Amino acid sequence: MTYTSLSIEVEAVQWWKHGDHVAVDRIPAPIAQDCGAALEQAAMCGLLKDDNGTTVVQPGDFVVAEPDGRLMALTQSQFLVRYAPACSLTIDVSATATDVEDA
Repeated sequence: MTYTSLSIEVEAVQWWKHGDHVAVDRIPAPIAQDCGAALEQAAMCGLLKDDNGTTVVQPGDFVVAEPDGRLMALTQSQFLVRYAPACSLTIDVSATATDVEDA
């Protein structure tokens, strides 16, 4: 779905589970154990490789693709403060006054 910020449109996917976004990988068990995370909890999260290195993506987070292709993960609250759905209204400007009167 397309969203808009104050000045740009971005593509964004709200991530809930593995498979929702191709750029989010599973957290390998050794990394989860090194971080002290329970394996069950780590299995519900994912890893996104972005400009900051690797970011943990949790269910409900948004994966945002900026126009230049950079990816970032935002919590739902961070995303909703910055973006709103882009308007996709299409207007047919080819109609004439006669067309409108006949309708």
